[in-house]
Amino acid sequence: MIYKIGALILAGLLALGGFIFPTPTPAPTPPEVTQSDLDNLGDYVLKLGATIPTPVASFSTSLAASITSSDTSMDLVSILTDDGTSLTTGTVYGFVIDANTGSEEFVLGTASSTTITGLTRGVSVITGNTEVSALKKSHRRGSSVKITDAPVLLVMARILNGDETLPNVLQYDSSIATSTIAASNQNLVNVGLLNDTSITGALDATTAVKGLVELGTAAEIAAGTATGGTGASLVAPSSLFASTTSATTLIPVTLSSGLLRQSWLDLTEAWTFTGAVSMASASSTSITVNGLDVESKLSKFGGDGSDGALTASSTIDLGNAAIVVKNYTEISLTGTSKLTFTNPATKGTTIILKSQGDVTITCMSAPCIDTSALGGAGGAGGTGAGSNNNTTGRAGGGGSSIISDGTRPSIETISASGDSGCSDGSAGSDGLGLSVNTGGAGGLCISNANTNNTVASNPLGFSKSFQLLASSTPYLKAYPLIPGSGGGGGGGGNGSGRDGTAGGRGGGALMLEVGGALNFTIAGGISVAGENGTNSADSNDRCGSGGGAGVFFGLYNTLTANSGTITVTGGSTGSGGCGAGFSGASGYGAFTKNTDF
Repeated sequence: MIYKIGALILAGLLALGGFIFPTPTPAPTPPEVTQSDLDNLGDYVLKLGATIPTPVASFSTSLAASITSSDTSMDLVSILTDDGTSLTTGTVYGFVIDANTGSEEFVLGTASSTTITGLTRGVSVITGNTEVSALKKSHRRGSSVKITDAPVLLVMARILNGDETLPNVLQYDSSIATSTIAASNQNLVNVGLLNDTSITGALDATTAVKGLVELGTAAEIAAGTATGGTGASLVAPSSLFASTTSATTLIPVTLSSGLLRQSWLDLTEAWTFTGAVSMASASSTSITVNGLDVESKLSKFGGDGSDGALTASSTIDLGNAAIVVKNYTEISLTGTSKLTFTNPATKGTTIILKSQGDVTITCMSAPCIDTSALGGAGGAGGTGAGSNNNTTGRAGGGGSSIISDGTRPSIETISASGDSGCSDGSAGSDGLGLSVNTGGAGGLCISNANTNNTVASNPLGFSKSFQLLASSTPYLKAYPLIPGSGGGGGGGGNGSGRDGTAGGRGGGALMLEVGGALNFTIAGGISVAGENGTNSADSNDRCGSGGGAGVFFGLYNTLTANSGTITVTGGSTGSGGCGAGFSGASGYGAFTKNTDF
């Protein structure tokens, strides 16, 4: 019986102990952090600002379940204040758990029914809104929970001291007049007062001080008025600016190209220029002065540059043309660079080289520009025929020139025997142009032992000449450019196969216009030489004569150097055993400053 009573007493004590000291609820497993939690993290961060917790005069309850030091929510037994009002859902409150015990902890959280969410744990007793890890505690079920004004006072103190910012917009009551606020410089300014007085007392803008300006009217801007009715400097409104003209726009604005439209200029007014006017890259074909086409009167010296720059070796095909013109932006023949030509006209080709810019002729091996043998073609050699006792030799052809095509007479018949007497073809004349140059006359081959010889008329070919310029002729501003004539062909020999050899070609005619600076330093750098007559080893043949040299004229605007020389020699007679002909006449060549174009 005693044992039974003891057992009952022991059971009662155990039950009472469980009530007084309830079995601790195991700490819940921390919830897994999901992506949604991370996405909503900003909601919690915002609550760590200067949000002032809502104060409640009297509220006390207890935890419905234990929490660990890391939990971010807690369940309360009740959310009723002491006057029976429920905590407002979505409102932040400041709580103290286990007040005045060793487990005391201040927390901030948002009410959501009986659950307080978004907890800020271990709230600092200094700031009232920041977490302190050492102040975070675990609490058992039944721990006391009260609303405290500590976080409220701490945050408000920090806001008022300027350590925190206001969480919401502050407003004066509508009954407070703006004049009341403006009565003291120490009062906080509201937006209404600021709008009314923001420019009062502000400085007017100057070139050295930022400040107030006044928009000017079109009339004020056009008149150049400096200040407006307020006393502030006038500025032009954007409505007065435009890239096109109109009745309401005063100030021109350039296009995206940086240029103004022509419509901004009054083209009906007279224009006066006090300086040079340049239209370097503009077409002047439409410019007229008093009905006169300016383009037709402008100098074209230096050309139009349409052939680009000549800066490397080049061979120009003349295409049998009598005159060939090339337009370069510059000419630079240096190092191994050379300029040569092919396929001249039968009567010779005149070449005109124009350069808008500088011309440099300093190549390593002369000639840098070679127009030799581009003049009239040499006459053909006469055909040898017959025997020592019966000669039927043919005359050599005349050399070609600008007035002679080098026609050769027909075969002459020699009716009697006798030794032959073959004459030389004459040399080609030069291309200076004081007289129209003729081709060298063809050589003859006739018998000197019989008076009954019959030859074709004019066996020398065309040899007539006339004066272009004479002492009685008025002074002409002209530069004659005539290629050298070809040398005459040698007459045919007495005997089959004893043909005379061809005469040499004349030198070409060359004109060089230097729009920029001339730099010419190499000896023989330019050649208009005549070609030598053709050689023959047969002593019974007559060798062709040399071609006459051509003409070179060079004009420059400015000079860097002009120490080079020009080859103007006529071609030599053919050699090698044949009967000698004649050497071609010399030509002419010179550079001079342009004073005429």
